[in-house]
Amino acid sequence: IDPVLLLRYVFHLTPLAVDFRFELRRYTGHSRSVLGRRPIPNMTNPTTQIALKNTTDSSTVYAYVTGLDINNNNTYAFLQPDGKTLYYPESPSEPLQPLAVDCAIPLGAPGTTITVTIPQLAGGRIWFIVGNKLTFYLNPGPGIVEPSVTNQDDVNYKLNWGFCEFTW
Repeated sequence: IDPVLLLRYVFHLTPLAVDFRFELRRYTGHSRSVLGRRPIPNMTNPTTQIALKNTTDSSTVYAYVTGLDINNNNTYAFLQPDGKTLYYPESPSEPLQPLAVDCAIPLGAPGTTITVTIPQLAGGRIWFIVGNKLTFYLNPGPGIVEPSVTNQDDVNYKLNWGFCEFTW
């Protein structure tokens, strides 16, 4: 039986909350030890499934999943709305360019649960927003300009959003 960890995240602007389940899947493969003496169980799955549940009273709730793809030279990646395909933004020629792909994952009506499949991402975040979509920008590199809770000039500043972090 796979262990299940229920996490609760509270948005930074209001007392609304989103529950999601983080399922830790056991990987049955083995790898050789560095010394080659005996196999060591490999506990790293290539993906993790996370169930995202809309516990708000709004039908306009979105999630975003971002991070560095450790299997693609630590390239910035966003999970697309299908909940399993990665989008790799290209480097723009000018700063503060919008993403070419809408990566908002709709969570649906209150009480709805959707499951996303997240590949191995380092420095990962799951962003949640109620009532709107978040705006992410690209800088040459590419560099991702994420929403800010401290920058009053950020277009996301007054929106009802928050995030939690994960990594491989």
